[in-house]
Amino acid sequence: FVLAAAGLPLGLFAGDDYQTFLSVAALSLMATPFLIGSARGVAEAVAARLAGSAGRAPGRRTEHEDESAAAGFRDHAVVIGYGLAGRYLARMLRAAGIRCAVIDQNLELVRQARTDGVPAVYGDGTRHALLERVAGAHARIIVFAIPSSMEERRGVAAARELAPAARIVVRTRYVRAIDKLQRLGADAVVVEEFEASLELFKRALEGYEIPAGRIAHELDAVRSEHYGLLRGTAAPDLALDALQHLGIHDALELVEVEDGSRAVGENARTLDLRRRTGAVQVAVVRDGAPIYRRDDAFRYAPGDTAILVGDREALGTAAALFRGVAP
Repeated sequence: FVLAAAGLPLGLFAGDDYQTFLSVAALSLMATPFLIGSARGVAEAVAARLAGSAGRAPGRRTEHEDESAAAGFRDHAVVIGYGLAGRYLARMLRAAGIRCAVIDQNLELVRQARTDGVPAVYGDGTRHALLERVAGAHARIIVFAIPSSMEERRGVAAARELAPAARIVVRTRYVRAIDKLQRLGADAVVVEEFEASLELFKRALEGYEIPAGRIAHELDAVRSEHYGLLRGTAAPDLALDALQHLGIHDALELVEVEDGSRAVGENARTLDLRRRTGAVQVAVVRDGAPIYRRDDAFRYAPGDTAILVGDREALGTAAALFRGVAP
């Protein structure tokens, strides 16, 4: 308006052009709020069409094919957000033989998911309509790995309404969001700022050569205490603290048996573990179950976890037998 008024005395407008300009400008101002409100829907519709048709390579699935495939899934996982966290989660789910589908608002990430072999749908995964098509009432797990706290709250509420029996997991940035998300229906909430502080804690302890087993136990205890307090439940007694005066928490190590290590195909007796290292095997965990027997039939296999006790030097020497070739 200011520029038009300045140009009028200079003869830049002929006849009724000035009035026409003012009318168009006024109409555009009036229409702006309505256009902004519908812009997202229009953009999603256009991008969805592009995602399904533009640049389709031979053998590559379309948007409709991926959505149809996901709609036919049962007992599957739905990951909303294919950023770094969502990408690794989808990879691990597929490696475990669990079918999963991805929803993301970033067209490039949708294409990346399809390249990775994951059924992917473009759109807002926190919206009721899209969640209903991809997750429905049959999804077993729904994971929100998105950056917006407002959208994750909307998504949790919609997911809980659509899939009452599903486990809903949410990654959020701040501790203060936990209570609200749980009230909306989240079963598990992972807090970025808290988990980041635990990672710093872990790295610091590693610098003091504290056994990995003790660090893991301490982290689990802190997590249990922290999330328990946020849920209003009593913090557990920390057994490690109770045994601190005995120094036992310094003497425990959990060592995974690596493929190609000297321990593979042996057991504690044939490996002569106690005489060679000074460490003592308490148990071995295989497929999530502890094994306590010490007969000659048992042999270490890659992926087993040996639970050892001993002083720091003994544990370090013993760990070399399981993680690599001992000196």
